[in-house]
Amino acid sequence: MDLFDVGRPSIREALFSLERMGLVQLGRGDRPRVIEQDPVVLFKSLSQVAQSLLNKPQGVRHFNEARLLFECALARTAAETASNDDIEAMQGILDLSAQASANVAKFRKLDIAFHRHLAEIPNNPIYLAVHEALVEWVVVRRIVEGDREEFNKRSLEGHKAVLDAIRHRSPDDAEAAMRLHLERAEIQWSPYVEGADD
Repeated sequence: MDLFDVGRPSIREALFSLERMGLVQLGRGDRPRVIEQDPVVLFKSLSQVAQSLLNKPQGVRHFNEARLLFECALARTAAETASNDDIEAMQGILDLSAQASANVAKFRKLDIAFHRHLAEIPNNPIYLAVHEALVEWVVVRRIVEGDREEFNKRSLEGHKAVLDAIRHRSPDDAEAAMRLHLERAEIQWSPYVEGADD
C-alpha cells in the first residue's frame, strides 16, 4: 500500500487477480504464497469465459466439436504409444464400469477415468489440463436425470471399441471408434445437457 500509494481494496483485488491466474495462493490470515505454475490452474482460471461461451448459441456444440477433435487425437496417440500397463489399467476401468452400469454416480466417475487415462498416456501436463477442463465445462453439464442405464451400456460399448483398437495398435480404428463413441454420446445426451442449444 505504501509502495504504490493505493488503498487496501486495490491490493486485495490485485492479489485476487494473481490467484485467479494461478500465480499465488491466498489463505485466510496467511501471507500470499507464490506457487508453481500448473496447467490445470490455468484452465480453471478460464472457467468463467468458458461458461459464457457455452451459454451462447451453438456453444455446447462448439465445445463438443473441440472435445471430439481432442479425444480422437488422444485415441490415435494411445494406439501408437500405450504401454501394456496402460492397456491393463483401462481394461480394469472397463471391468468396473460393466459392474456399475446401473449406478449413475459410480459409472460417471469410471467413464471420466477412462478418458482421463487416455489423456495421461502422452505424459504431457497440458493434455491432462485440457481433459480436466473439458470434463468440467462439458460433461458435468449433463443433468443427472438424463443418466440412464442404457446410456451407460452404450457408453461402455464405445469404450470397449476404443480399447480394442488401442490393443491392436490401430490408430485409424482407435480414432474412428472414439469419433463414433462421442458422436453417439452427443446425440443421446443433447436433450439432457444444461444450456444445450435448441
